[in-house]
Amino acid sequence: MNREAIYIHHVIMCNCTAYFIYDFVMEWVYGILDLVTAVHHAAVFGLGIYYFWNPYGGDEYLMTLFLGELANPCLIMRTILKSMKMTTSKVFTWVEAMFASSFLLIRVIVAPFWMEMVLAAENCPFECKFGLALVFAISMSWNTKILGIFFKRYREILGDPPYIISA
Repeated sequence: MNREAIYIHHVIMCNCTAYFIYDFVMEWVYGILDLVTAVHHAAVFGLGIYYFWNPYGGDEYLMTLFLGELANPCLIMRTILKSMKMTTSKVFTWVEAMFASSFLLIRVIVAPFWMEMVLAAENCPFECKFGLALVFAISMSWNTKILGIFFKRYREILGDPPYIISA
C-alpha cells in the first residue's frame, strides 16, 4: 500500500475492467441494470482506466475490488437460482443468507476500516480516493436493500418476531 503500481497490478486491473464492461453490458441486455449499478460500473471502469495510467494506487484499487467482489459467488448463484424460479427452495434460502451475511460483513464491518486506510495513504492521489469513496458509498446504499431482503426472508421463514408486552 502507498507504493507505485507494478506490472501485475496493471494486468489484474485490465482483467477487472474487462469484467466490469462485460457485466455492465450483460445487465443492460437482460434488462436488470439499474441506475445505482450503472454508476457503480462506470466508477469502477473509470478508476480502472485512471489507475492504468497512474503510477500510484494499485494496491488500494485491487484490495478494494477484492473486498467488493468477495460476495459475488453467492450473488451469482442467487441470480442463477432466481432465474430457474427456485426462490422457494432451501438452497436459495441458504445461498441468499450466505450472500447477505458475506456482503454485509465485508461492506459494513471490514470496508470502513479499509477506506480509512485508503484515505490516509499519502501517495494515493485524490482522484483515486474520491473514486474509491464513490464506489464505497454506492455499496452503502446496497446495504439497506440487502438488509430489507434479509429481514423479509427472515419473516417468511420464522414468522414475525415475538413482541414484548410490558405491563
